[in-house]
Amino acid sequence: ATPTLVVVTWPPFHFHPHNRVPVKMGGSSELVAAFRKIVGRRFSPRAFKPDPIDPSIIRTCLSFAQRSPSSFNVQPYIAILVTSEARKEALAGAMLGENGTKVRAAPATVVFAADLQSMNLTEKVVKLAQEAGAPGQFTRQLPTYIQMMSGGYDNPLLRQGVYGIKSGLGVVLRNVPGAPAAPEFNSPEAWAYKQTSLACMTYMHAAAAHGLDTAPMEGFVAEKVCRALNIPCRYSVPMVIATGYAESTPAKRMGRFPPSEVFHDDCFGTPLDQMPVFDFDDTGDSQTSNA
Repeated sequence: ATPTLVVVTWPPFHFHPHNRVPVKMGGSSELVAAFRKIVGRRFSPRAFKPDPIDPSIIRTCLSFAQRSPSSFNVQPYIAILVTSEARKEALAGAMLGENGTKVRAAPATVVFAADLQSMNLTEKVVKLAQEAGAPGQFTRQLPTYIQMMSGGYDNPLLRQGVYGIKSGLGVVLRNVPGAPAAPEFNSPEAWAYKQTSLACMTYMHAAAAHGLDTAPMEGFVAEKVCRALNIPCRYSVPMVIATGYAESTPAKRMGRFPPSEVFHDDCFGTPLDQMPVFDFDDTGDSQTSNA
């Protein structure tokens, strides 16, 4: 059923700066308002205070992150919470530039690692599906689906070899009239990174909701990160997230491209109009920007 559109009463209306279209949002206006505050509050600080974090808060944020979606619910990732000074120093040595300073200063850093051998998770995934009441035909086919999409074999040469074969076969099938549909396969690493990045974003939103600041970083030497934290070679690290309390809040947030350049209506080339543009520099509530 189509959800009822509810005019948000906090603030009463937001207007696109060009066409002055009132923004209507479905669902609870309180939830919409709260989520806007969370999105507006989050930014990437360049420096952190040494103030400690309540351990229960960061564990709650990690628990929320685990509710992120993943392909066939495979959940091909782990996360390591780094808080000890010794591990922080070891991890900082694997970071590039000022990222090492962030790791040293922040009271906590979470290292997300994508599982490249995700087919080892198949049995547990099938069990979760069965416990959720999934149809028998689906649970029987799950191992095939996971094998086809993830390509997460134990042997790295086999992973790459099978990926090459699947990619080549997909190209052929997509160019043969009447051939069965074939998906665009990702490499095992790219597939696992996609799933892991969803958990990373959920974690950062959860942290923002709890008053924490997060700095996602990709400037590091992955092999050194793995050595510093004893991460097995079956994992690859897409993101390291320093977490704590920002030393300062910027008066002006970095802008975003105009919505007309990002969002398209029905097909590429037609800008999606009537887009609201919020002023996230004003985390209080009220204005729209001229993005």
